[in-house]
Amino acid sequence: MGRKRHWWNKRPESGKDFSLLVSIPLDKVCVSFPVSIPLDKVSVQSSTNVHGLKCDLLSTLPRSWVDISPPTDSDVIIICKPSYYETSNTSRVQFTIQIKATFNWSVFLHNNLLSYASCSVLHCIPCELHGVDDVLSLIRCVEKAKICQGHCDSKYKCLVRHRNGKFHDNKGMLLALEDLVTLDKPTIRSSHCEFLLDSDSPYSKCRPCYKIRTLLRIALSRYQHVIEIASLKRVGVHSHVNHRYLLEKEKDFKLRNQHQHIRSLERKLTHMATKLSIATEKVGVHLNSDMHEDVCSIMKQEDNEVVKLHPEGSFQRMFWSQQLNASRVQKASAMKWHPLMIKWCLYLRYKSSGAYEALRESGCLKLPSQRTLRDYTHVVKAANGFTLDIDEQLVRVSKLLTLKEWQKCVALVIDEMFIREDLVYDKTNDELIGFTDLGDINNHLVAYEKCLNEDTCPTVANSMLVFMVCSFFTQMKYPYVQFPCANVSGDLLFAPIWEAVFRLERCGFKVLTITFDGAAANRRFLKLMGSEKVLFKVINKYSLEKRPLFFFSDPPHLLKTTRNCLASKARHLWCNGSDILFQHITDMYYRDREKSMGLLLLPKIKLEHIQLTPFSRMRVDLAAQLLSETVAKALVLSGDPAVQETAKFVTMFDKFFDALNVSNYTSGVNKRKVFQQPYRSGDDFRLKWLKEEFLVFLDTWEQSVQARPGFSASEKQKMLLSPQTLLGLRITVNSFIGLVQYLFTLEGVESFLSQRIGQDPLEKFFGCQRQRGATSDNPNVSEFQKNMQTIRIVDTMCRPSVRGNCREVKNQHPINPNENTPLLKRKSKRKKSKKAKQHD
Repeated sequence: MGRKRHWWNKRPESGKDFSLLVSIPLDKVCVSFPVSIPLDKVSVQSSTNVHGLKCDLLSTLPRSWVDISPPTDSDVIIICKPSYYETSNTSRVQFTIQIKATFNWSVFLHNNLLSYASCSVLHCIPCELHGVDDVLSLIRCVEKAKICQGHCDSKYKCLVRHRNGKFHDNKGMLLALEDLVTLDKPTIRSSHCEFLLDSDSPYSKCRPCYKIRTLLRIALSRYQHVIEIASLKRVGVHSHVNHRYLLEKEKDFKLRNQHQHIRSLERKLTHMATKLSIATEKVGVHLNSDMHEDVCSIMKQEDNEVVKLHPEGSFQRMFWSQQLNASRVQKASAMKWHPLMIKWCLYLRYKSSGAYEALRESGCLKLPSQRTLRDYTHVVKAANGFTLDIDEQLVRVSKLLTLKEWQKCVALVIDEMFIREDLVYDKTNDELIGFTDLGDINNHLVAYEKCLNEDTCPTVANSMLVFMVCSFFTQMKYPYVQFPCANVSGDLLFAPIWEAVFRLERCGFKVLTITFDGAAANRRFLKLMGSEKVLFKVINKYSLEKRPLFFFSDPPHLLKTTRNCLASKARHLWCNGSDILFQHITDMYYRDREKSMGLLLLPKIKLEHIQLTPFSRMRVDLAAQLLSETVAKALVLSGDPAVQETAKFVTMFDKFFDALNVSNYTSGVNKRKVFQQPYRSGDDFRLKWLKEEFLVFLDTWEQSVQARPGFSASEKQKMLLSPQTLLGLRITVNSFIGLVQYLFTLEGVESFLSQRIGQDPLEKFFGCQRQRGATSDNPNVSEFQKNMQTIRIVDTMCRPSVRGNCREVKNQHPINPNENTPLLKRKSKRKKSKKAKQHD
């Protein structure tokens, strides 16, 4: 028997739909419910057999069943069984049996027609019911059978709401749907559910419902995955966060995103390579000598158009003229390359010598050979320590003879970079390169100390001490000298620092500041300079006018150490009766992410700001964004009295960093932050703020902690910033006030950018050194020396590392088209003629 459509679900004709209210006696079931029966859909045929069956059935019908046959139609028998549901406290019709005049029958379970073909429980009943016994057999079969439970797990509720109660396959066919009527609780059934099971069956679901179990599990897993990704995106998992600081879900999300990104890049690369090869095969043309001459003639003809398009002095104009001139010359050695072109080629070769050579051999561009470029990089011999050639090159690069007196003011920036311990044999000088070398005096002192300790083995260098000269009023940033060292102490810094000051003063520069970080060796050097508790300046004994020499601890390093002290679990900062906790910022971050509706109070704060790693602890930008005005205002806006001291702490250091990190003339106006505007006088309001508010804040904080009773000295020390950080802050602030006041006493000084005292140029130089190492982050001594001269020539073209400690200034063009200073070139050794050899 084929599946029949539910007869009262068919659309009735107008005027033939009747609603009957059937009242069931209390001895049968206490319930009243409406039954809607469209009589036009019932086959009305006079049949005494059906009428007689109806009369016989009424006397033998079980008490739980009720006859609801239409009184106006004697050829249809409709009986139903109501049931009471305790969960919803309602009574509903559970089973309905319809017998037509042809003795064909249909069974409905809560208005769901049971298919005779698919429901195996009904196969024992004949297709036609000719007697009361057949009807009673059908009733007993229906009552004895179990109802398929479907999938009524609570975990599928969210999935049902997400899909509006229906599940379709890829072709749009209905596979499963939600059932709210059959049971006393919601369930999910297959679209081909049998509804009834044999009473002896050990299963609670029919076979079609069991088959959709895998479908539901997959759909639930995908839905949960979408929800997890959405929540992780709101929190923000950066690709640079270390795995040990991530949860398993966050780690899976990060790795999955990285894998997808890598596969996407690989597909793009493959697609571009295929597209390029196809285009080359179709439209590519091999240039012979005749075509080369044609290309040269075309370049000559289009020269006027290019000249009109690009202004005089632009890099594009210079590059075009160089290519045009190179195409005209018959011999490569006859080409005179522009200094800017040489720098650009040196930078390309510095990034990858293989890629540069491939670009030359392709014939697309005319570029100087690597042999020619080596003549420019090897004009000065690569060596450690001070040399007269480096001094001459510094004077030439800085254009010292054309500078005014106030433009000769420079800062000496000092820092160390870890290098790879390695020894390289130099066949030219017949020596091993890689041992420590801090100058003749220091080398003798170290050798004497080792001799006393009966240690005669030389020490292999594991770090490189670099001195950089940075101008206060020009763009000159010159890596001056380098020293291979290992565990350098403050005593060994004394001689090279003062020798550097002496040489620079002898060249004509005015050394005003020395900037270094807060390392122990640097603090030891300051102690050697004087016995004052906060020594921030001395007299420059090599200057004719006895100028002051100011000492600075790098402001970005101070900001990082301040943030690290705040985030340290070993410290519990306290000031004026309130706690200064990193947890306040962390709670604000998570609360902002959980309750936000798209607009965030802390839009720039990400997970990497909160969960610090050894790498993120070294990044200045993360510390600057965490200790910013935005975070301070968000803490104040929370209204919690416990976080107000933390907000004050963040505000003070935000202003401190803005005052000592002014990098340009527009950021103060664009960001509407007066502390980022350039200095234009020696009595600037920020100098007064630093002296009367910031230093007073540090002193008051320290006094309040020392006056707090009930704590030991070590416990009080943990309520403050580290002693090294506090000392560096006091030295830097006092030196900065004195420096600005001194600069504006010089004739010609109109403005000053405070970022010029920092170590960012030296950090950028270290990033360029690491870039050259490719897969090896740190070069050895020999590689460092070779890269040194190339970076000196390339100068501003060298781009900092994307993941470096400092970030590049936006909208700053790396190429200066007006740079036309001739570069020194190594003189070639001419071979002697035969006559000269015979004469010798």
